[in-house]
Amino acid sequence: MKSKKTNISIPNFSWIILIPAILIIGYYTVFSISAQSPAHQTINSDTIKVKAHKLMKESVSFSFKTSGLIASKEESNLSFKTGGLIKKIYVNEGDEVNKGRLLAQLNLDEMEARAEQAEIALDKAKRDLERAQNLYADTVGTLENLQNAESAYNLARADLKVARFNLEHSSIYAPAKGRILYKHASDNEMVAAGQPIVSFGSQVQEWVVKVGVSDKQLVNIDLNDSATIYPDAYPDQVLSAYITRISNAPDPSSGLYEVELTLHNSNLKLRSGFFVKVEIYPNRDEKMFLIPAKALISANGRNGKIYTVKSDLAKPVLKTVSIYKMLDHVLAINKGLTEGEYVLTEGYTELHENSVVSFRKE
Repeated sequence: MKSKKTNISIPNFSWIILIPAILIIGYYTVFSISAQSPAHQTINSDTIKVKAHKLMKESVSFSFKTSGLIASKEESNLSFKTGGLIKKIYVNEGDEVNKGRLLAQLNLDEMEARAEQAEIALDKAKRDLERAQNLYADTVGTLENLQNAESAYNLARADLKVARFNLEHSSIYAPAKGRILYKHASDNEMVAAGQPIVSFGSQVQEWVVKVGVSDKQLVNIDLNDSATIYPDAYPDQVLSAYITRISNAPDPSSGLYEVELTLHNSNLKLRSGFFVKVEIYPNRDEKMFLIPAKALISANGRNGKIYTVKSDLAKPVLKTVSIYKMLDHVLAINKGLTEGEYVLTEGYTELHENSVVSFRKE
């Protein structure tokens, strides 16, 4: 009889050993990762990373631009001492004249007649005075008559002096070598005393530029401040000048104050009336903040809004500031900021009510 063979299956103990090992390793791995992640490494969702610029006051001086006209420093309006009928104007605009040349003349008939009358009156007063002196010497005339005669003689002599002066100034002569800039009247025209007849510019003296400035610009300039002149007639040329006169009152028609700048020596052929652009450089420093223009959030006229912060990991403050001047990439701020704080220049668009900032200095 055959014996029956029983096959006994032996279980696989490798899986029994491996599963607990995996669980143990996983536990320690999780524990190790947890141990290496301290609480202070948790990122605060309210912290915004930004860039900031430290606020420090600086001494600055800003130039400003205007425009004006070139003129002779000795430019003047020539006129007659008395009114009358113009006999002749002997020059035209643009004429070059030498000193002493006759430029214009009134009809002299009336002036000559008045001078002749004054001479006749003086002769009579002189005879009356001599008669009064003789009578007084002979004790026939009184002292009062003598004194009246002396007064009449002195008065007649003064009248003749005035008549001759008016006659002399009924003709206009060139005060120096120069050029006729404008003619304000014509032959046979009736003019009043002091009315401009011709405008004259001396070529012997220096050239000047006359510009108008506002009251805000006026308070920042002084005599001898420098300027650069850009003449339209010579687009490739640049001239230098300095302030030599500042008006004390504004022009009634424009409301601007006239400032005169004297040109340094120039070889250019200049003429009165040439239009020029001018840049004036005040020699007066002011203390203010210069901040990057990108810090400006919004602006309304001269007022703008920016964010500032006192320190890192602090809450920013929205401030309204006064903008003194806007340049290409810089703002000059004269009011609304505190020295030592920081102004936010980048990243501030992400801010909300509870935000604090972590900034990197520019």
